[in-house]
Order: sequence, then C-alpha cells, then structure tokens
Amino acid sequence: MKARKENTFRNNIVAANLFPHKLLEMAARIGMAVVKMAVGVILWAGYFVLSLVANIAGGIIQLAVGCIIALASVAAFFGLIIWLLTL
Repeated sequence: MKARKENTFRNNIVAANLFPHKLLEMAARIGMAVVKMAVGVILWAGYFVLSLVANIAGGIIQLAVGCIIALASVAAFFGLIIWLLTL
C-alpha cells in the first residue's frame, strides 16, 4: 500500500490559500469591490435624478420664455395695428 502524502502547503495550493490572512485579504478585496459598486450605483442614480431635474427645469424655463415672446409678439402686433389706424 502506498504511503499517503502529507497535506503540506507545497503540494496543496487550496490549503495554502485558506490561511487566515489569505481569507482576510480575499474578504477585503470582495468588500472593496462591493463598496466600489455601491459608490458607482449611488453616483449613477444621483446623476440620473439631477439630469431629470435639469431637463424639467429647462423645459419650464423654455416654456416661460416662449410665453413671454408670444405675449410680446401679440402686443407688438396690436400696437402696430393701432399705430397704423392712427395715421
């Protein structure tokens, strides 16, 4: 019967990777990846909300400017008609 090899760290990479400091390093890397992902999602969501607010505000300003121009045009048109009638 063949003698069983000892579970040394040289011939067993899995056992070497299960050292507590290796597990902590792996957990730290996974934790950092999760934190980076969370920050990315938060920044993306913030940008999305701010772009919606900016588009809504831009639309409201554009509507207000359009109404002012339309009122000024109507006033100028009636002013022109009244001026022509007084000639």
